[in-house]
Amino acid sequence: MRRPVYCASHPPDPLMMSWRHWSTCKVCRRWPTAILCPACRQRWDQPILRCSHCADHAHATDPAGHACPLNPRHLWREAAARMDYATPCDQWIKRLKFGADWTQARDLARLLNECAPAQRLRAQADLILPMPISDTRLRERGYNQAALLARHWCGRDPRLHIDWLIKHRHTPAQAQADRAQRLQQLEGTLSWGTPTRLHKLRGARVLLVDDVMTTGATLDIASSVLLQTGVAQVDVVVFARTPSPLGAGPGGGLHSPHVSNRPGPP
Repeated sequence: MRRPVYCASHPPDPLMMSWRHWSTCKVCRRWPTAILCPACRQRWDQPILRCSHCADHAHATDPAGHACPLNPRHLWREAAARMDYATPCDQWIKRLKFGADWTQARDLARLLNECAPAQRLRAQADLILPMPISDTRLRERGYNQAALLARHWCGRDPRLHIDWLIKHRHTPAQAQADRAQRLQQLEGTLSWGTPTRLHKLRGARVLLVDDVMTTGATLDIASSVLLQTGVAQVDVVVFARTPSPLGAGPGGGLHSPHVSNRPGPP
């Protein structure tokens, strides 16, 4: 059965989807301007050198992530993130996930289009799969925020399949859980759906899309499920990455005009 982006009992309100103007700055509400005005970009959206494996702040001498302390841990090949999960980005995602503000997905997708590593991973992918949520969470929230973000980011791209990954068991909120606890809670909760899709997964390059990465446990579980089906590789794109203490070591988080999370000036 096809799993919708929206819950049938909570259809999107067209007025709610369109009431914000693209020409209003998301931070200071200045109008008319780009989605982030120049002053807010200067303050909140400086380019960050990121590890290509975990998308956390990278060491200035190792942007490829070869010496990343998380490199042996994760099952995916490469990851990209648009922003840190910090002010003001955390408020946008909270409104998307907990405030029924669907317009945030459209805005975040537009900002994600400015992330060169994410665009490269999307271009290389054979299949694009948003991270699933449980039926319980779908009824509670009214929509899958990762699927909504992926839909706005990818448009009508035929490689996007919002219902190929399924979360068939509800898990409690994981905001306060560490990586080990998250892995334990998530074990056995995800599957790739019907066997008829198996031949399309084998040998494919799969891109997982999510709104936030904290420890990477959920994305690792999904990567494990996909790799067991025979996919060639798994990559990850998230809008926001929670900086970890390991990723903020000497040289971590350096603002560099040469290595950026976006291709150039707005």
